Amino acid sequence: MVMEYTKGEWIAEDNKITVYQRGIIALCPRPNHEGVFEFQANANLIAASPDMYEACLLFLRERSMNDPAYQAIIEALAKAEGGK
Repeated sequence: MVMEYTKGEWIAEDNKITVYQRGIIALCPRPNHEGVFEFQANANLIAASPDMYEACLLFLRERSMNDPAYQAIIEALAKAEGGK
């Protein structure tokens, strides 16, 4: 199953993840104390997620189910699609 998500380039702008002409996709809260720099890493990771999702789908189309990474990617995509 291929999930639907907001198409376009996702960009991390401080703690906001935006898509050009579509607005804000997500906000990463700024911590009040520990983990001050983690919110930026979280925002960057979220902004990269559509590219990573598409790369995983491409990998699955190009590789055999016998590839050791195949099952790990299947599980990661299931989690991204709302599974466990």
